[in-house]
Amino acid sequence: MKHINYIISTFLIIILVLNISCSDEFLEVTPKGVVLLESTNDYDLVFNGSTLGSGGTAAAFTFAARSVDACAIEPHYSSGFGEADPDRAHFEWTPDGLTLGNEEDGFRILQRMRYLQHLYLYNKIINEVLESSGGSEAFKNELRAEAMASRALIYFKLINWYAQPYNSATASSDLGFPIITESDVNLGGVTRASTQEVYDFIINDLTTAIPLLKTSIDQRLRMSKGAAQALLGEVYVYMNRYDEALLQLNDALTTLASSTAVPVELYDYNVTTLFGGVHSGGFFGPNFVDPSENTEGVYVKAETNFYAFAASDILLSPETSALFGASDLRLSHWFVRTPFRSFTQFPVPGAYRITGRAEQNTGVALPKIYLLMAECKARTNDLSGAIADLEFLRRHRMDPADAPVPTGLSQDELIKFVFDERAREFALTGQTWFDTRRVWNDPLFQDKKPYTHTRYNEDGSVESTFTLTEERLVLQFSEKFLQDNPDLSNNP
Repeated sequence: MKHINYIISTFLIIILVLNISCSDEFLEVTPKGVVLLESTNDYDLVFNGSTLGSGGTAAAFTFAARSVDACAIEPHYSSGFGEADPDRAHFEWTPDGLTLGNEEDGFRILQRMRYLQHLYLYNKIINEVLESSGGSEAFKNELRAEAMASRALIYFKLINWYAQPYNSATASSDLGFPIITESDVNLGGVTRASTQEVYDFIINDLTTAIPLLKTSIDQRLRMSKGAAQALLGEVYVYMNRYDEALLQLNDALTTLASSTAVPVELYDYNVTTLFGGVHSGGFFGPNFVDPSENTEGVYVKAETNFYAFAASDILLSPETSALFGASDLRLSHWFVRTPFRSFTQFPVPGAYRITGRAEQNTGVALPKIYLLMAECKARTNDLSGAIADLEFLRRHRMDPADAPVPTGLSQDELIKFVFDERAREFALTGQTWFDTRRVWNDPLFQDKKPYTHTRYNEDGSVESTFTLTEERLVLQFSEKFLQDNPDLSNNP
């Protein structure tokens, strides 16, 4: 992992200087780049900076380009992506687009490895904070729990980047991601743990942390009990353990309801998109609410995504836009039919550019909690409960008269409706990529295959079509990564 170590060593000092109001008395850096923290307050301050709240840009770009709700139209596609551009390869689902980057592309390596920088810091807090000076034992344990729950989110992301979707029958032998618990920039020679081992690791971090975490949310960049409960619920959903997931998601909402330090509530687009509302129109489209201030955010990991702001390289597909109703403000307010700085509509009917969302929260948020709850209830045959959760969200997104779920849906049809609602709520944000992975082998969704991307010519005719295969559900490690870790097996 030498190239990862290089990144951490090179940028860690900058990260901490930018994020901690430090002095020579509390921060020292050894020649190897190891950060020395002393007091309990020092460790607390590590959490407060923007770096740990940001996942960078490359991850958001990657999964928006890979999502099955995307399409592309010339000349925007070719002008945005060169022939060797990794994001072009992500859209086309070719192996060259799955790597972490190459040694010459330092920016991409930095961005895509940002979560490993976070992992270093969380491990450091977990391993050292109990021995820090000046804080109470309760406060030290709370900080350690916060780092453990935050580390769990990092691993939940990594296992869904680099491992096949969880399958209880094969998880013990499926290759996952290396489990790294040391805060050592010189660590190398790692091997991949199994998918089951990684999920067990995530669950252990969360179940250990939840009883020790603070209930009240002081700021959205800090992990709270409610956020950790929601995350554990989501992890259980990915493992098809719906009863256990529902318990955690319900507990999360109960915990969040008792938190009064910052507001946690859904926006009503029927109000907020009006003139003077927080989402009213601006020069670049709807006004953008910073994730750290977004009332729907529970725990923020912000990723920049210019496909969801101004870029016309990756667009919403006609097949996905057809899922929206006429009064659904998620389409009519947040998407436009024209390229950036143009009044000429795209030649493909139903193709849209998303705008106004330069940053998105890929951590824990209320819409995700309600949709996960609806899925769990539908999966466990609580159809009325699932409908209630769906309609609560939908009333905040469209004319309330159009919010009711169609009557007479069977259990299977309602589960599919939940996923259609997820496609509407998370359109072109990258989230639908993980939904596609999760239901790849689900019997209910085999009629969705084959999953394809369409690239259109300037006249609207089809230039090419790309088909997603199972082996392309995972990212690959770069050649440099493999050279530095010779016992690390790559994905096909």
